[in-house]
Amino acid sequence: MKYLSIVVLVLISFIFIGCSQKKEISINSQINSISLDKNIVIANVPKTVKSPISIGLGLGGYVSKHVGINVGTSVRPDIKNSDALNLKRGIEKFNIDLEALVFQGFSKAMNEDKFYKNKFVPFGANHTIHLFVSKYEMDDSFISSTAYAKLYIELKILDQNDNVLYTNYEVNDSIDSSLSQAQIYSKKQYLEKALNDAILNTSKKLIKEMKNK
Repeated sequence: MKYLSIVVLVLISFIFIGCSQKKEISINSQINSISLDKNIVIANVPKTVKSPISIGLGLGGYVSKHVGINVGTSVRPDIKNSDALNLKRGIEKFNIDLEALVFQGFSKAMNEDKFYKNKFVPFGANHTIHLFVSKYEMDDSFISSTAYAKLYIELKILDQNDNVLYTNYEVNDSIDSSLSQAQIYSKKQYLEKALNDAILNTSKKLIKEMKNK
């Protein structure tokens, strides 16, 4: 009887171990078709942001002849969000439709991807991608006077019941450029190219991570 109890316990243990080691179903194995929602959400640009540099504050004193108190802290002051505000003004100046650029750029990256190009459809898909541009700005190169656009994009995949199955967040890498900020803002074609380069770079990074899920 004791031997039988041990055998039963061992079998139960194997069942629990097998269940715990069962892999989650891959998202891509569930996707027969996927489309991109046309409503690309663009976040508002805040007028100020927190400074990347902290300022240290110190306060010292004595409460008696031999006992001292020293209180130290640091603060990050608000600074003008110039890089993002200038980019926003440039987009408005040339009447550029950033939502349309993001939609077109991500669609292009999906259609060029060997894994997704046959699953990516304009409508009627069983899964949908939603994109949210949470931040954008113009960044200067550290080694030259040239500049490039940076876009921070969040991606969500929803099923037919609007359940969120996957999320990710990426920003484009630094992009080779021969133009300064002033030159990029001087012509619509320069600014559109800077934005399109950033969108395509970020889209490819998002798609690369999607394929691993």
